[in-house]
Amino acid sequence: MVAYINIVILGVYIQYSIGTPTLDADDIAQQMGIIRRQFEHLNQDLNQVKHKLDSTTEQNVKLMEKMNALEKDNTKLQLKVHSTSKTNAALLVRVNALEEENYDIKKTIHNFQFPDWSFDTLNGKVKTSTKEVFLDHENDTLVNEQLYSRNEEPIRMFQKLKGPKMLKKNTHLQKRLLQDTFTTASPAITRVAFSVALTGGHVLLGTHQVIEYNKVYTNIGNSYDVRHGHFIVPTTGIYLLSFTIMTATDVTAYIEMVKNGVLISQVYSTNNRNEMDTQTTVHSLQRGDIVWIRHANGGTPTLNGSGPYNTFTGVFLYDV
Repeated sequence: MVAYINIVILGVYIQYSIGTPTLDADDIAQQMGIIRRQFEHLNQDLNQVKHKLDSTTEQNVKLMEKMNALEKDNTKLQLKVHSTSKTNAALLVRVNALEEENYDIKKTIHNFQFPDWSFDTLNGKVKTSTKEVFLDHENDTLVNEQLYSRNEEPIRMFQKLKGPKMLKKNTHLQKRLLQDTFTTASPAITRVAFSVALTGGHVLLGTHQVIEYNKVYTNIGNSYDVRHGHFIVPTTGIYLLSFTIMTATDVTAYIEMVKNGVLISQVYSTNNRNEMDTQTTVHSLQRGDIVWIRHANGGTPTLNGSGPYNTFTGVFLYDV
């Protein structure tokens, strides 16, 4: 750059020497000094521009390195998300398998306790009896058939059939005596009372999650199943049922009492921490009905389990 400036100055000197003979040496030197200073300022400006360009290039290199690092992190996160999705899918398969196993165990226990009633399913689906239907072979008439469901009165049907038939498939035709009472059922339990509470720490609830009360104060008749949080009705009659809740967070809670999966009572807790609500009702229950307390839906409330604030109570009043 300096050599270039010297060449320019020399050219200007020659031009002034040849083209302007009237200028003396002092004038020419003065002009040359001005030109030199201008070129020096220009050289400084060029150096500053070069310095800024080098700095910008260095910043671009650093930004490129950061971008490459972020791309690598993004790739790792995507791999983690994919791995988590696969793990969740495997866990879901295991949960479904455990639910089926749990269903089979409950069905076995139920059929052992109540052999005259089949266990079709829990959580709200209808449960019907397996009592067989018999025919009068002599006149081919359906005699005194009684079909029971958990929420309906007995239905007596009289139907004329063509030829000797039986409603139940794959059953040999035979004549049997219908009995008005169950002969294989366990004796009716007339003393039933239970009172349980949720203790041991806070519990976060999901949709339709059963509240499994783990502290048993009273369980006369052994009708409360502490393993699953279910009250299994041992005898038909009128029952007083009550439950109390206490939330631990500022999330609203819809807690409901269900019978065979059907809502029979409910409480609503606003978004106030440590708010308590209760519900007490009287219901007519059939033997084999299953009653439990669960979170309905909407949000994920947390129950306060630091003390016996959340309770579930039931007592048999009289038979019908």
